[in-house]
Amino acid sequence: MTASQDLDAVLDRAEAAAAFGPGSPPDPQDLAAAREARPMPPPLARLYARANGLIFERVEVFDLADYEDVNGEDELFALLPGVVFFGSDGADGWFLLDPDQILGGGPDSVYWSERGALTPDECRLAAPDLAGFLSQALAGAALNDGLEVGQLSLERLFEALAAHPDQAVVHPGYGDPEALLAARERDLPIPFGLIDFYARCDGLYLKPLELEVYGLADLRPVEESQTDAGPGALWFAADRAGRRYAVTCGGWRGLPENRLIMTARPEEVGDAATLGRFTDVLRVWLETAGESR
Repeated sequence: MTASQDLDAVLDRAEAAAAFGPGSPPDPQDLAAAREARPMPPPLARLYARANGLIFERVEVFDLADYEDVNGEDELFALLPGVVFFGSDGADGWFLLDPDQILGGGPDSVYWSERGALTPDECRLAAPDLAGFLSQALAGAALNDGLEVGQLSLERLFEALAAHPDQAVVHPGYGDPEALLAARERDLPIPFGLIDFYARCDGLYLKPLELEVYGLADLRPVEESQTDAGPGALWFAADRAGRRYAVTCGGWRGLPENRLIMTARPEEVGDAATLGRFTDVLRVWLETAGESR
């Protein structure tokens, strides 16, 4: 079956189980108003064409009024631009779609985020697509306890390193909790995502790019990123061409933690390009180099 057929099938099951919200199907004018507040990815628009929200044992899909209210709060999107909130776990979390793929997954993936911590790396993967999400919700799943996006990205990086052993030299990591203790000794605002990286490896060398990722002891603050709370980024890597790479600590330049910045002029790092989550960037570089051989 196609993705649309899969979604229609699970909506049929939800309707038979009396899970559709009151006022289903919604008034077309209400649907249009909600879509104006926040454009809906096609699967979500297909859902709302039939149901004015859904109510499951542990999951609720917003009715159109709640969809419009939640997605109209601009401050929610400071670190999650482009996402679309569409449901609740009935407690402290919301479910969302990521059509712009800022979280590093596919455009169909469904995520959960704690309302008090709307940051990219702390979002959790809930389901591969909306149909799968609804099917699990219909079965009574909570869907708020998946792996964090940052952890998934880290796992994918080390899977790529294992698949391309000739492309990199990987230095043994600190392990847990030694990496956390070592990070505390540095008295730097090292993000937890970076600490998790150093638990697995204490730096590495990407041969095709001639790029060295520093060990934890060699991290240095980016002086240009200094704020009242400390440095907003740490020098993390360098390559033979003279480019330097920094990883953000969160807040500086409006960026979340663990974003990789590249510059050929360290004094201009404040305006330098942001490449993405450092683990995603390293993995893509590694896989691209491996495929080109």
